Amino acid sequence: MFFLIAALYGKKIAQSDYYKEIESPEAHVLFISSYDITYFSVLRQIRGIHSVFDENNISFDVEFMDTKRFTESEVVDNFYKSLKYKLNTIKYKYDAILLADDAALDFGEKYQDELFAGIPIVFFCVNSISHANRAVARPLITGYAEEIFLEDTLNVALRLNPGAKSVTAIYDETPTGYGDWIQFRNFANRYKTEYKNFDFYGINTTSLSHFEFASSLSNLDDSTILMFLSAVDDKQGNVYSSASQVEFIVKHSKIPVYRYNTNGLGQGILGGKTVDFETEARNAALLVLDILEGTNMNFISLKRNTEGLFYFDNDVIQRFNLDESKLPKDAVIINKKISAIKAYAKILAPCIFLVLSLGALLIIAETSRISSSCHARKLVESRNEMEYMARHDYLTKLPNRFMTQPKIEAMFGRKKEFYGILLDIDNFKSINDFYTHSFGDEVLRQISARFLKLAEDRVFFISRFGGDEFFVLYSGENFDEDSHDLVRLQGIFSDPVEYKNTKVYVQASMGVASSLNCSSPDELIVNADIAMYESKRAGKNRCTFFRETMKTDRSTTDEIEAVLKDCIENDGFKVLYQPQIDVDNGVIYGYEALVRIKDNSLPPSQFIPIAEEKGCIIDIGRKVTEKVVQQIAEWRSHGMALHKVSINYSYGQISDTGYVNFLRALLKQYDISPALICIEITESLFIENKDKAIKLFDEFTKLGVSLSLDDFGTGYSSLSYLTYIPVETVKLDKSLIDHYLNSANDLFIKNIVRLVHSLNMRLVVEGVEFKWQFNKLKTFHCDYIQGYLFSKPISGNDVEAFARKRAAAI
Repeated sequence: MFFLIAALYGKKIAQSDYYKEIESPEAHVLFISSYDITYFSVLRQIRGIHSVFDENNISFDVEFMDTKRFTESEVVDNFYKSLKYKLNTIKYKYDAILLADDAALDFGEKYQDELFAGIPIVFFCVNSISHANRAVARPLITGYAEEIFLEDTLNVALRLNPGAKSVTAIYDETPTGYGDWIQFRNFANRYKTEYKNFDFYGINTTSLSHFEFASSLSNLDDSTILMFLSAVDDKQGNVYSSASQVEFIVKHSKIPVYRYNTNGLGQGILGGKTVDFETEARNAALLVLDILEGTNMNFISLKRNTEGLFYFDNDVIQRFNLDESKLPKDAVIINKKISAIKAYAKILAPCIFLVLSLGALLIIAETSRISSSCHARKLVESRNEMEYMARHDYLTKLPNRFMTQPKIEAMFGRKKEFYGILLDIDNFKSINDFYTHSFGDEVLRQISARFLKLAEDRVFFISRFGGDEFFVLYSGENFDEDSHDLVRLQGIFSDPVEYKNTKVYVQASMGVASSLNCSSPDELIVNADIAMYESKRAGKNRCTFFRETMKTDRSTTDEIEAVLKDCIENDGFKVLYQPQIDVDNGVIYGYEALVRIKDNSLPPSQFIPIAEEKGCIIDIGRKVTEKVVQQIAEWRSHGMALHKVSINYSYGQISDTGYVNFLRALLKQYDISPALICIEITESLFIENKDKAIKLFDEFTKLGVSLSLDDFGTGYSSLSYLTYIPVETVKLDKSLIDHYLNSANDLFIKNIVRLVHSLNMRLVVEGVEFKWQFNKLKTFHCDYIQGYLFSKPISGNDVEAFARKRAAAI
């Protein structure tokens, strides 16, 4: 007994170092959970946070919002009051805030200025990608959005139900629901080739009453796999909580319901593949660690977690008599009862052992010694593994940002010139969107493997900086545009990435900064970042060396970005309208809507590219659209004759998957005919996004709005695009009129008019300023004229006066 007690006590002592309480923490972090401690994902999240913070002497407090048992409206106000009291009472201040799941992120955004002013905020386990994108646009907020696993969930469903012939998704027309539906349709389009005998359907709750929804569910049989995406409303405009919808769907469905997130798990949903909560929390904690150690949050973009776990509910498995052996081996199964023997194994085993063998105390002592030795060895291995994981990227195995900072500091200490190279993969989002995120991950892995091979030459140190960005430190000599080592670095992208019989050539933009121009690691990174964005602006797939003049350009860009964000938040934009005149009879054909900044002379040619680069263009595009539709409604109320209004649709808006739905809702709200709207697109919209753009054009056409091709003649392949883009009008760029509309070259313009007419399209010529230009274009049978000859861009109020004056003149 003495040896047994000594062994157990010794084991406790051996473990105490690892689990010791933090007496003097280096930092304090507040973790706010959307749920409560009993919700199955929360303990896993806390375990992931512990794995990072305990090793780095960081303490954290946990506050629970408990939104699973109570609606947000019920708990948020009370939670706010309670948290505010605690923040004012505790003796220390928090150095960072961790937010788990969407409700906590909502709370953090709402009370950021009041409760968390100046404190960095990191969120994770957020389902809504659009919500996450909006959040990271705010200062001092960044984090992780959850990955969705449609393919993995469907593959398991097919194993459980091999006789299924179709997949039906439940969705609505809210931004979240419709966004999920778009992702589902994209998934369906990709996998129809693989599942040739499969059909993909949708149940849109926004178009159904609750009774009709119930009827649709009850008619589904086991030939269908049912996936619940997101649906909170119905045809009557009723809004339901997530819990009540889950209860309703489970009640009226005769087949299992799958989800690729955890909402409804434990309430009758069978399950599916979702995020690995412990890993996601660990990644978020590591990100907090980076920020606390000085990483500039301006360089941290939205991150996506790509590691997932399968979760299933044992009660639902038993209800539908499903074969548990067909589930993935690593699946987590909740509500599974544990036998008494398993539950009390730790108690029964020692008791049986003591009863059977008191005479084996010496063996126990020796076993204890060996066990303690093994435990110590495993503890060291565990610590080494955790230390490695904290300093390396889990996907690519490259060093991460955490390792990069001290490496740069050490190189500065050598007083010898070296170079920092920031490298960003071009169009990586398009790769993820078109080929799936699994393909995107494989791109990162294969490119990183090539980097690791290059890093065998000690003049290169390469780390994954986040997302599709890599940071390279070069310690060799004479690194310039003609350097052999630069060619080697660029050669990383000379071969295609191959995955599942698909080959894709990947390109990258690089920015290079010399340590001689920098006084700190942060300045080196900033200079390389500035140079890299110059490469992006210059057309991508190139390397740019930093020059001091770029800082001035960057400063101007930052100032314009600040102006744009202020305008978005405070209604700082206005819309002017330039008339388009019918050449044959001089009547008004339509107007082009042109965005301007109120009380600011900044031209669109300067702020639109920055809006596209910084992601503001989506908000600007929607605000302009809303103002145009409102203006048409106002003209109608004043008794004006209505004409078509053209709205410019920018390259950067292609990622706004909800725009068509947004426009549809506006037209319905103001009772405006879609025929009064024309969307002006440019070649840049579909040069790199052909498939997505064609799909978008189809959505516009089905809505009933027309399309016009703007800046025709400025691209290298305009003629080929005209053969398959469903445009009604083509707009001839002003530069062509200035250059070719003269006696020596006007045949070129005449041939373009003939070409457009041969395709049953009409031609708008912009930039017409002189009477002789108008006369010549009229002889060429051009359709419509736009330019200062008739009117400069004017306000909506001035349009009324212009229309009256024009009508009187005719």
